[in-house]
Amino acid sequence: MSPRPLGRVAAAGSGVVMALTLAACTPDPSPEVAVRSFLLAWQNGHHDTAAGYTTGDPGEVAATLADVHEQLDLASLSFGLGSIERGDDSATAEFDVTADLGIGDPTWNYTGRMPLEWGPDGWRIIWSPSVVHPDLGDGERLAVSYQIQERGQILDRGGEALVTTESVTAFGVYPGRMEDAEAGAPNSPASSTRIPAPCSTACARRRPSSSSRSC
Repeated sequence: MSPRPLGRVAAAGSGVVMALTLAACTPDPSPEVAVRSFLLAWQNGHHDTAAGYTTGDPGEVAATLADVHEQLDLASLSFGLGSIERGDDSATAEFDVTADLGIGDPTWNYTGRMPLEWGPDGWRIIWSPSVVHPDLGDGERLAVSYQIQERGQILDRGGEALVTTESVTAFGVYPGRMEDAEAGAPNSPASSTRIPAPCSTACARRRPSSSSRSC
């Protein structure tokens, strides 16, 4: 089932109030109201409000939700409501997460899950770090990491490699560290090759001496 957007609820503010009022008067209402309200509050940055729909400590929950934006340096965060499986006094809701990591970075998408329980105050989300991400545990946090991919081959029309990996040996010359070298001496490497101090570096590819060249 495709996720349902949360914007329809946000667009009709008076409708939300009416829906919540009716839910309070109806025995054992659907947990969807609590799920939608929590996700909308989190999406809009109202972390204290979102924390009120959970069983966790309000201050700790609000801080954890706010930290997600800081840890990932998010440009935006949006949710889509998925399926809800309901029992007598419990339920499990799925939701889709779209995290925009900013200019030049990809969008991170994953599916979250939140357990709920029915109690005197209605449906409440059973809080744990796994509500933020299914693999997140106590004392853990989210972070962005980058992996540099290996360079691909450059091929000609016949499929032969134009550029291949070769071993390179680098030679460094430090005139000031040579025991028998003096500034301006005729036999010093710096004067004979006219390479400015303090250091010159040349590299030669490992090829037969007749075809070796410096670069």
